[in-house]
Order: sequence, then structure tokens, then C-alpha cells
Amino acid sequence: MKAMFKQVQLNNNNWLPCLGLGTYLVSSKEHIYKILSAAYSSGYRLVDTARMYGNEDDIGWALKKLKEARGVERSEFWVTSKVMPRDTCYKGAYKSVRKSLSELQTDYLDLLLIHWPTSSGAQRIDCWKGMQELYSKGLVRNIGVSNFTASQLRELLDHAGTQTAPCVNQIEVHPLYQDEETVEFCKREGIVIESYSPLAQKDPALMRNRVLKEIGKKHKKSVAQIILRWNYQRGFIALPRSNDVRHVEENADIFGFQLSADDVREIERLNEMKKVEWDPHTIQ
Repeated sequence: MKAMFKQVQLNNNNWLPCLGLGTYLVSSKEHIYKILSAAYSSGYRLVDTARMYGNEDDIGWALKKLKEARGVERSEFWVTSKVMPRDTCYKGAYKSVRKSLSELQTDYLDLLLIHWPTSSGAQRIDCWKGMQELYSKGLVRNIGVSNFTASQLRELLDHAGTQTAPCVNQIEVHPLYQDEETVEFCKREGIVIESYSPLAQKDPALMRNRVLKEIGKKHKKSVAQIILRWNYQRGFIALPRSNDVRHVEENADIFGFQLSADDVREIERLNEMKKVEWDPHTIQ
């Protein structure tokens, strides 16, 4: 079994592993157990889920089985969940956490995020106040947001009475969509970027890209490994997801090499601002 990954320090002085396991579209108890068990052996300790994914019950069951079968304690994993978009309000934050704790069979979440800025700014601020209370009560150990633009984050920081600022913004980031405005804002404010869809849902335009293939050939790594290493060197916490144990293991093997400054510049030039997921810039 590999040692757990290095960790990234958050703005509240807590820590998160530098690579996580995405679980969107990963379902069924036995299959999730198989994926989590392989992930644990490969060094993963961060598991990302959400109310919207509909798999928290399966993940809770799998974590319990990991303890029974392998002696893996709940405290060895950092578990993330997200408030359902329709519950983005003060009461909704409490409702979401109660349901997540019940289904995940745990008494705390390591990270709770506002999933999506679908509602008004006032509702987002209202939800954040509830999340701050949940944080102060110890039911969640870190709080943040997902899919927030720089302007939406600025609004939250300015008007939410944020004695506890977001520690994470989970956004779509990959070489074809680098969203430098949001990234630079988060960097200035000390907010860590978690990158979801880091492989752009395996878009052929990315996975068959000549530049990435050449860099991979030089380092004897796959295109996926090059992309995940690029995320790591930028200080992002990438959250690749896979239903294939082999890919879970391959995605973890990114810490034994270093991209050169030239490699990084070549990857940065691939930016087309091409999204494969929802666009939060359409939300005020």
C-alpha cells in the first residue's frame, strides 16, 4: 500500500490531501467499495461526493465495510459533500448536512461546499451563514463553495459577514479551460482551488492533444498523468473520477516526476476557455 498523498494547507490552517477521488456517476455499494479500496491502497484519502450525486448512502456503506474488512478508520478519509442547489439557503444548509451525515454514517463532514450558485446572491449569503454555524458547531470541519466566479466570491466575502471565509472553490479546470480570472482571485484571497473534470470528461481534443502526448512521451507518462501533474504543480487539488480500478491507480502515480517550466508553458498555451460542464458565468 502506498503512503497517503501530500497535503495542502487551507486558510484556516487545516489541511486537505493534494489529490482526491471524484465520485460523480460512480454508484452501487459493492462497486464503490471496490473503487474506494483500490483508491486507499493507492494513497487517496480525499473522497468527493454531493447530495446531488445520489450516492452518499453507497459511500457510507463502503466506508463502513472498509473499516470492517481492512481496519480503515473513518478519520483516515477526508469526505466532502455539497449542499443541493435547491437547498441553497440557511435552513437548506442544515437540512443538507443532516441528510449527508445520516447517509454517510458519520458524525462530521471534512468539507461542505455550496454546490452551485443557482440562486440569488441573498440566498447564497443566507446559506453561507448556516454553513458558518455548522462549522462553529464542529459538524463540518471546513467550508467552501463550488462553481463560484470571482464576482460571486467577492459578493460573498463582502456581504456575508464572513468571519469564516471560504477555504476552497471547486471549479472546472483543465488545459482547455484554465479560467485565470477565477484562479487569480482565489490565489489573492487564499482560497484553494479544487479542480473537477480535470480530464475534461476525456474530451478527445484534450486526451489526443499532440502537445500533451509529446510531454507524456518525454516523461513516460499518460496524457491523464501529465494533466494531473500540471494541476498538482499549480497548487490545485484535482478530483479525477473513474469507474475503472486501473485508472484510479494510474491517476495516483503522478508524484515521481516533475514537469519542466517549458512543459508548463506549453500546457498553458492550450487554453481555449472551452468548458465541458455548466457555466456559472451565466449566473448573476
